[in-house]
Amino acid sequence: MTLEILRIEQMRTERDRRVILSLVAEQPGLYHPIANLADRTLRFERDQQASLSHIIDALNQAGYAPTVLA
Repeated sequence: MTLEILRIEQMRTERDRRVILSLVAEQPGLYHPIANLADRTLRFERDQQASLSHIIDALNQAGYAPTVLA
């Protein structure tokens, strides 16, 4: 499993947090997502089945612009 941390500056409200969590929940191979409003980050673990580029594309299509931190 790989730990990923994304910064999402556009995540400013509880609604944004819920939307982001629902988007990543649809991605196969993604586990334990945590969206933190205070530092505007999304943390999750992913296996080889999950594509980071697909996750980023899904967030971009929803109007969020994630930056990979780790």
